[in-house]
Amino acid sequence: MDNVNSNSRRLPPLEQDNQNFRAMSQQRNTIKQQMISSNNFEPKTSLQNKKTGPAPIEQLDNFICYFCGGQDCKKEQAISNKNKNAIDGLHSDWITDDILAMQRLSMRLMPIVIPQFQQHNIGAVINLQQQGEHAQCGPGIIPGIGFSYNPESLQSAKINFFNYGWEDMTADTTFENLLKICSAFDLMQKKGKKVAVHCHAGTGRTGVAIVAWLIYGERMSADDAIRLFQSRRRDSLGKGAQKDLLKAFEKFLQNRKWYNYTKISGLINDDIVQQQNQYVVNELKNKTKLIPAPLYVIFNRFLLLLEDQLLTSKQILQAFIGDPQNIQPVNKEELQNLQKQFDVHNFRIGHVTDMRLLAQLLFVYFDFLPWQCVSDKFALEIKQNLNVKQILEILKVCFKDLEIGSFYILKTVVQFAVQLKIADPQIDLKIFFYRFSISLLQKQRYLDDHFIGHSLVRTNKIEIVQIVYLQQFLQKWHDEILNLNEKIFEENQLSKDFRELKGV
Repeated sequence: MDNVNSNSRRLPPLEQDNQNFRAMSQQRNTIKQQMISSNNFEPKTSLQNKKTGPAPIEQLDNFICYFCGGQDCKKEQAISNKNKNAIDGLHSDWITDDILAMQRLSMRLMPIVIPQFQQHNIGAVINLQQQGEHAQCGPGIIPGIGFSYNPESLQSAKINFFNYGWEDMTADTTFENLLKICSAFDLMQKKGKKVAVHCHAGTGRTGVAIVAWLIYGERMSADDAIRLFQSRRRDSLGKGAQKDLLKAFEKFLQNRKWYNYTKISGLINDDIVQQQNQYVVNELKNKTKLIPAPLYVIFNRFLLLLEDQLLTSKQILQAFIGDPQNIQPVNKEELQNLQKQFDVHNFRIGHVTDMRLLAQLLFVYFDFLPWQCVSDKFALEIKQNLNVKQILEILKVCFKDLEIGSFYILKTVVQFAVQLKIADPQIDLKIFFYRFSISLLQKQRYLDDHFIGHSLVRTNKIEIVQIVYLQQFLQKWHDEILNLNEKIFEENQLSKDFRELKGV
């Protein structure tokens, strides 16, 4: 792997997926932003053509508004809905129990709709319009703001406001923008709040945003999610380009499943973490800047159960190393369902009751990465230093054979073990470190005779010396943390020193 060119082994950045979408709307957005800067919301003189009059973009917007109906815009009339409106006075439909699709809001509607939003527990409005669009439709737009309503009207009612707009009647947005929209949905869902989404009419771009979330957050296929939206919202998602975008977004997410990483040669852990953090959302992204999301999510779940005294340290250990008294295997179908869930970066695991499933899922993750998290060379080099040196001194000798990402994975495993030990000083972590060493070195396929089902029942006959050395290294690191009484899960001097060794 050392011979692989650093540029060739990297996954192409998300920006490359987006550049074609961005280029299409850059000029139009520039013109609109200059228009917005005027209180009268008229194009600046520099955008005028002295011979032909107003800038073409203004003509186009006026043309569109003319066919919408102008001040009597048919897209903004509640009575035109063929269904019963979900919100009185607003062209609106529930797509799911928690997601509302609607026409754009206006200041004259605010006194009517805000109390209903509060009654329905709507905690956020996602606006998919660009500033300045449809300036001649309905009541028009507010000078200097560029929308038909002031977002502060929502915020003062404790309703969050998000704006992720793109050009009307197009699929001219990016996967990055769709992920931001999914982030907003995810945030509100975790808060137990519902979400209202609008563009102009609430049928095209609104459908794209909601379907994108159904693909990302609810694990629906693009076709099923599109059908659901169209069944709940009449005359919607009629643009073929918008459907194509959603199918491309579905494929985009599928290509980021962890098992697809094996198709890309030369990847290292740092690459995977960097790519992963473009698809995870909200506070999880802050927690997984340096480690794989499955590692954080699963460890955090166990620690919360430990803190709430719903599990003991011993029970958690048994989830990872197995219980020789209970060798019944985990449910393979449930494990596969969890894998599929994690594949689309859905890391909600509160529903899991068999904790062995989570532990097994974590080992599967490391077993099937396209490289060893810890190299054999590193494991062999630490041998001669284990008995005489502190962890930092060992790392100073061996740092060239350990990536930054792998360092943080090892650190996270050790800190998790320390938390278990603090909660129960009587537990023995030796087999726990053995088990993790096996997967971090990807040696399980050589050790099937040491397992009965999920349980690791034999360690005294392990002849793969790298496993033994790594187990001893992790144990030594664990003991050193306890002796130093360091604060767990905080950046400490060891991390800073190691990053300096790596020159980052």
